[in-house]
Amino acid sequence: MTLRRKTLVIVAATLLGLLAGFFVLTRLTLLRRFRDYEVQQTHQEMQQAKTALDSELANLSTIAHDDAEWDDAYEFVQRPNRRFVQSNFPHNLLGDFRLDVVEYLDASGNVILQQFSDSAGEQSGIAEGLRTLVLNSQWLAQPTATNVPVNGVLVLADRPLMIAVSPVVRSDGSGPPKGVMIVARRFDQNEVHRLSLLTRLELQVHRINDPALPTDYRAAAEALSRLKPVVTRPVDSHSIRGYELINDIEGKPALILSARLTRSVYEQGKDTELFLMGSVLALGLTFSLVTMFLLEKLVLSRLIGLGRNVESIGARGDLAARLPVVGHDELTEVSDLINRMLQSLERVEQERRQQEERYRAYITQSTEGIWRCELQAPLPISLPFEKQIEHLHKNLYFSECNEALARLHGFATPRDMEGVAMRSLFDISNTTNMELARKFLDSGYSIADAESVGIDKQGHTRYFVNNISGVIEHGMLVRIWGAQREVTHQRRLEAQLRQAQKMEAMGRLAGGVAHDFNNLLSVVHGYTEILQKRFRPEEAGYKEAQQVLHATEKAAGLTNQLLAFGRKQILAPRILDLNSVIRDLDRMVRRLVREDIELVIRTEPDLWLVRADPGQMEQVIINLAVNASDAIPSGGCVTVETTNLLYEGGLLGQDPPLKPGRYVVLTVTDTGIGMDAETRGKIFEPFFTTKDVGKGTGLGLATVYGIVQQSGGQISVYSEPGRGSVFKIFLPHAEGVPEAVVRPVKRDPVPNASGTVLLVEDDPSVRQLAREVLEGRGYTVLTAASGNEALQKVETRETNIDLVVTDVIMPGMAGDELVEHLRLRRPDLKVVFVSGYASDSIPRIVPNSSTSFLQKPFPVEDLVRTVYEMIVGKGEETAQKMSSQSGQTAT
Repeated sequence: MTLRRKTLVIVAATLLGLLAGFFVLTRLTLLRRFRDYEVQQTHQEMQQAKTALDSELANLSTIAHDDAEWDDAYEFVQRPNRRFVQSNFPHNLLGDFRLDVVEYLDASGNVILQQFSDSAGEQSGIAEGLRTLVLNSQWLAQPTATNVPVNGVLVLADRPLMIAVSPVVRSDGSGPPKGVMIVARRFDQNEVHRLSLLTRLELQVHRINDPALPTDYRAAAEALSRLKPVVTRPVDSHSIRGYELINDIEGKPALILSARLTRSVYEQGKDTELFLMGSVLALGLTFSLVTMFLLEKLVLSRLIGLGRNVESIGARGDLAARLPVVGHDELTEVSDLINRMLQSLERVEQERRQQEERYRAYITQSTEGIWRCELQAPLPISLPFEKQIEHLHKNLYFSECNEALARLHGFATPRDMEGVAMRSLFDISNTTNMELARKFLDSGYSIADAESVGIDKQGHTRYFVNNISGVIEHGMLVRIWGAQREVTHQRRLEAQLRQAQKMEAMGRLAGGVAHDFNNLLSVVHGYTEILQKRFRPEEAGYKEAQQVLHATEKAAGLTNQLLAFGRKQILAPRILDLNSVIRDLDRMVRRLVREDIELVIRTEPDLWLVRADPGQMEQVIINLAVNASDAIPSGGCVTVETTNLLYEGGLLGQDPPLKPGRYVVLTVTDTGIGMDAETRGKIFEPFFTTKDVGKGTGLGLATVYGIVQQSGGQISVYSEPGRGSVFKIFLPHAEGVPEAVVRPVKRDPVPNASGTVLLVEDDPSVRQLAREVLEGRGYTVLTAASGNEALQKVETRETNIDLVVTDVIMPGMAGDELVEHLRLRRPDLKVVFVSGYASDSIPRIVPNSSTSFLQKPFPVEDLVRTVYEMIVGKGEETAQKMSSQSGQTAT
């Protein structure tokens, strides 16, 4: 087959393939999109029809609500009288509101008033259906749930109704409701026609259980569901019908609403498809003819002539001949390539030079430092290890490198590194570097990902990863190639991660110890209070018990510090101005700082707000100020400063690093003795201190660290020996207005009371203490050591439980989970949560009228007061007080 025929076949096949592909594409995309749009449009029209129906039901609800929330109606359902009916429900009222039925039922379901329109039809059937619906529902049993009308569709035996039911309450919405009012309208063809006029749609409604339900409606009913509320089905090539399921007032499928629409969109899509196919066919034929003409003129005739010329040169054997070069296309390039075959040696040399240039470009542009070192004298690889190291140390020098390596080691250009001895950049006395050299020699003079270290001009350690390979010739090492990249930042991040993991582990340990210790303190404090009441204030036993109480309170302070470090402390965060906290502490801090130390306070005038516990922020400021004062031997300055910081990323010198954002920065600076790196790495650990024995617990900075972390902030320290220390606390900016701090007020003694209390506590000593205290105040106390045991006692208990007092953190079922199970049975159950430290459950505990919170260790009087106020109905006040005091108790 000739080239011309092959070209013709290819063009024809291409045209046919284009037409077939375009036809499939339009079928799969264009026409499919028209069908999808048609379905979407049908869904929108069905939504419009459903909205019109919902609007009519809402109008019925409005009518029912207006006549049910009415003082006259409220009295009428309790004491029926004809005057109310005559003055408020004339016969024409139903026609004016297009109502067919109006009924009033009292709280026992008895019909008080019943009116029907003239067109209501079978009145007894409608009345009995409405009354049965109300009696079978919860509207009479519990009508006070929302006092909001309920509307929907009710399908009777022979007709559907649109109804609305509203509780009868007073005009101000108060109750209790004394009955319900029902208004109803027939959902017949007239109403459907009216909806059709409103929506401009051809609507039809059929009962879903109608034996004569059309076939298409029955198929749609099987496809409809809650997840698929609308179904569309083509009727024919010119129309499509949408079906939507309508539930009755009890939420059961009752009716199918349908709308018939013309398929104008689909027909337009088919017309568009035919037009596009015709257009593509016409364009394809035109393109094919033009292509054949141009190929013959520009390609085929020239290609045949080129072949004849090559055949002529080959026949003559004249290598000096050249093909004519005409034009600027691919055939011209073919002619030129044939001509350049005669200059093959020159071409090979040119390619070699190009390869060398590409190699140079790769070396120059690489982001890794690439180098080559030569030896002034080749190294015999048979020498002992020590001799080889000594030879390399004396003779190895840089002969070539790229710009990345030069910049890495502080040289302006790669040329500046030529001739530089390796020993000036590679300290062989360093243990890590010596290990690298040993591996290089032991591995056969080739290693990968080996680490080395160096020291920059500021004395900071730098870390590098190296890939090194030696060149061996005749048993001699003559040169070494290598690539190097710096990983200092990565190593520092790894160190930060290890430090964070260590602090997290210590925090968990501290929190666990503090939790168990708080249980012990609760027992000691509680029984000491009981013991103290047996003495008069002037007796020695009373004073001795008072000393025990003071000691337990101090121990509680230590556990709170441990909880703060472990981020397990109960906080009461508020929107606050940190400047106001500093101003309130000004006098106290000046008393805590020695007289020979100057205290300077500088605050940002328009300081941003933060969200934190004000009591904990006071503790942070006091601890940092006291720590700074103790770090100054004699005479110096402590500066407390607040500033705003808008951090957009980049270098800040912050460790750990900050996320971009707005921060309020609290800075405490001292001119004291400073710290070395080893001390800086331990200052936030509990019980670590550099002070003399008896002058510090080692919990001050650990407390600061925990409070800042739990408040969502970060803390950094900069210090050098002899140059003082700078502590910076970064707190995220918070939107809002400052919230006032509620201070505790003195309250009257709690009287004895009665009631049944379920006490759930896994610690037997705490459980026994709480039981004795509450039983001594007149309460009946049921105890349980776990959540499962508590559930069993509730299930077997015949009388009601007035209050549940439960620990939050317990083995197995936690306290909040226990309460969730109990409130499934009794939603109004009152609960007092007790805990010694914060956990994931604490944020979910919201104090209100039925929920309160008490923190361990607590005075027994606080337990008695909380239980009393929750049982007698003062839970809201108790919740507010406990919420405001939780942070202060921890402080």
